[in-house]
Amino acid sequence: MSGYMMVIAPCLACRRTFASNPTYVPSLNNQPVCRNCMELANEKRKEKGMEPHFIHPLAYEPEEA
Repeated sequence: MSGYMMVIAPCLACRRTFASNPTYVPSLNNQPVCRNCMELANEKRKEKGMEPHFIHPLAYEPEEA
């Protein structure tokens, strides 16, 4: 039997509940950050001439369990 796993949790930044892949989702102190907040943070980093944070392609996709 096979299935998929996702974690449902509030975003550290905006507190909205979202689903993520626990292996790859960006987090700070084990608190996940949603895609929208990561993209916003990366836009701000680029404006300041900083490298964007890496967002793994599977960060917001289900994980096979």
